[in-house]
Amino acid sequence: MTKTTFIDTLRGLLQSLNEDECNKFISYYEEIIEDYKESGLTEEEVIKKIGTPQSIADNILSEQDSINIKVPSFSSKI
Repeated sequence: MTKTTFIDTLRGLLQSLNEDECNKFISYYEEIIEDYKESGLTEEEVIKKIGTPQSIADNILSEQDSINIKVPSFSSKI
């Protein structure tokens, strides 16, 4: 899998996030890929090392759900 395919797939899997959050994660993984490439790994090796877009998206989305669940509602009377 190439970096472009990886990023496009990850972006599609993260479409339920708002645009800023999605872009934050995309930028993060683009930077990780580039850092590993600078250390001598190929795109394929990097992607095998960091995981599939599906597993990464699953982790990100499950963490987002956890964060949302922990936020208390302040809609009660004060």
